[in-house]
Amino acid sequence: MKSVTELRSQHPRFFYKKYEWHWDANTLTLQWHFFIEPGFDFHPSMHFPNVSEQQFRQISEVELNLHAFSLGLAEMLSYWKLTAAPEIIIEAQPLTPEQTSWWHQLLIQGMGEYFYINQIEFTAPDFVSIRTALPETPEPTASQLNLPEPANPRILIPLGGGKDSAVTLELFRQNLDPANLSCLLINPTQAARDIAAASQLKTITVTRELDPLLLSLNSQGYLNGHVPISALFAFTSLLAARLHDYHFIPVSNERSSNEGNVEYLGKEINHQYSKTFAFEKAFSAYISQFYPANSPRYFSYMRPLFELQIAKIFSTMKTYHPIFRSCNVGQKTNSWCGQCSKCLFAFIILYPFVNLSELTGYFGENLLDKPELLTIALELVGASEHKPFDCVGTHEESLAAFHLCWQKWQQTQPDSSQQLLQQVYKQVLSQEANLDERAQTILQAWNNEHLIPSQTWENWLKAAK
Repeated sequence: MKSVTELRSQHPRFFYKKYEWHWDANTLTLQWHFFIEPGFDFHPSMHFPNVSEQQFRQISEVELNLHAFSLGLAEMLSYWKLTAAPEIIIEAQPLTPEQTSWWHQLLIQGMGEYFYINQIEFTAPDFVSIRTALPETPEPTASQLNLPEPANPRILIPLGGGKDSAVTLELFRQNLDPANLSCLLINPTQAARDIAAASQLKTITVTRELDPLLLSLNSQGYLNGHVPISALFAFTSLLAARLHDYHFIPVSNERSSNEGNVEYLGKEINHQYSKTFAFEKAFSAYISQFYPANSPRYFSYMRPLFELQIAKIFSTMKTYHPIFRSCNVGQKTNSWCGQCSKCLFAFIILYPFVNLSELTGYFGENLLDKPELLTIALELVGASEHKPFDCVGTHEESLAAFHLCWQKWQQTQPDSSQQLLQQVYKQVLSQEANLDERAQTILQAWNNEHLIPSQTWENWLKAAK
């Protein structure tokens, strides 16, 4: 791995040179040109297939430029991270000071894990600057937040292959005319395809292509790390919804994502920053200020709930049990690796509500009987230096989940082997007080900090809870 100081010195400037788009054969293609001096050019792209000429023509050139430009700003972070250049120069289109500040905030907050893993001192005011090489011209648009809701809203539901988006999908499918619902897949995993197929809803697929040079430089020791990918997907879903005339984009980011993973240089580092309510509010405000007033509304339908509560709802949706996947390690093989924090967390929040033999069948093994996962278990419950850098729940709900697992095991199969669960009980649960009450507090919780736009939709979720 090359040193951060050396890379920033050798590659002091990152350029967002331009964006391009063209429509051909019912596919809208976007491409961007990024440049790291002195000599690295990148040309990533994104493809929106099945866009008719009528759909393409309904969006003005000015609006399409705005979508393409913003997607490039979100995409550029994957390339900027190679060298953490001190200066980002935007040549593709002007930015207002308010826009510049917004994107700088996304970089600092959304790249926190990258800074921590690479031990980058990012807190200095001049760590990175974003400036435009063109005169300021964008003007804020009228706010969309007070527009009346359509009588028969068309809804585009992004799917990731996990339980959360399956719950969002199913609740809408059960309560609205399926003709007004569609699934959005972005570079989908097999699990996402399977969930979409099981729903029998129309599917819209978008493909994202990285520039091969990115992976080549990673293999040569240039910097790598997590980026706020959900921010990129938010802008992607906005354009997909606009092209296909959808009014609402309910994503499935839960309350649990608001908790960070570790403190670094006096700042909270959150692997899931672009899934937090803070980002959701900032994104909605950005769209309201700089996009046309008829832009689709983006919000998280799972925001009022913790992961543990969502797992309880999901336990009743058996159609999706054999096909959902949350394991990043096993994405390419559509499997649960059984070794990571995502696998263990998914297992412990489902076991209190799902028969153990069924759950073991889905995962291929009983993870509560794997003592080698103790280190991960301790990270989940807050007994280690940091929470796993993964999309897992809060420390408190992991404690509650293990407690509910312990209770169920004692009541149903006390003679079976649950080596990991026994170790967690001995080292952690036995030292905690009021776990019954704390677990019920989580299961009954409701977070009013959300952007769900309809009281009816909110009531569906409350009923499901």
